[in-house]
Formats: sequence, C-alpha cells, structure tokens
Amino acid sequence: MRNGLKMFSLMLMAGLTAVACAGGASVKQQPLSFDAVQGKSWMLVEVKTDSGSVMINRPALEANGMGDTYTLQIDAERISGKAAPNRYFAPYQLGEDQHISFKPIAGTLMISIIDIKADLTEREYYDYLDQVYRWDISDGNLELHTLTKDGEAAVLIFSWQ
Repeated sequence: MRNGLKMFSLMLMAGLTAVACAGGASVKQQPLSFDAVQGKSWMLVEVKTDSGSVMINRPALEANGMGDTYTLQIDAERISGKAAPNRYFAPYQLGEDQHISFKPIAGTLMISIIDIKADLTEREYYDYLDQVYRWDISDGNLELHTLTKDGEAAVLIFSWQ
C-alpha cells in the first residue's frame, strides 16, 4: 500500500510539474514572408483613414478600359504599376517588423484625357506611396500603411488579381 501511495504521489507531482511548465508556453506567431506579395499583380480597392474611406470603383475603371489603373507589382528590387494614367516605378527597402519604404518614385508624364472618378487623384496616390512605412497581409489583401499629407494614418488596401 505504501508503495502504491508513493507511486501515486510521484505521478501526481510529475503531472502537476508538466502542467505548470506547459502553462507558461506560448504559441509564437509565424512571421509573414515578403515572398507572399512579390510576383503578383495587386489592384487598389480602398484607401482607409480615420476620417473616412475611399473605395476604388473597379467595375467603372474596367468599363472605361482603365482596369489596370491603381495597380502595383512588386519584384525582388522594385515596385511598379500604373496610376491614373501614368506608369510608375521605384526601388524599395525592407526593414525589420514588416517595415518598407519606396523612394524615389519615378513615372511617365502623360496627361489624362479620360476623366476618372476624382475621389483619389494620381498625385494623392503617389503621395501615399511616398509615405508607406509598413506592409501587412490581411484576409488575402496587401495592406500598405502610410500617412496622408496631414500626417493622418492611412491604409492602402490592394487585392490580388
């Protein structure tokens, strides 16, 4: 009987020790890989700020033959895409904790002859890109965290084409 009680006590202590050690363990979240955004064509669908949101009317752009407006491609060295109507490109630099910056942004100098919805101008789009400081993936969308010209936080939300 004494041996049984000793064995039970040892097993109980071992079990409690295992539970106590496991209680402090945490599941470490896997960091996002920038490879997930490279080599894809992204389309801007929304610009979110604390003061509101601008939705990009993709069907209207498609109907006007401008479906490639406000697009973004990312390769190993630079970003590129089409604004409204100019094409652009810029080198980027990655940092820790999903930090990213694009500079300087260069592009073509065409004057738009097609009137597209003016909720987001080409200049505003370039200004947002110029201030990007962080990237993220949420619900399969690429989110570029940036600032407005007034210093307000904004998020450019791109869907994958």
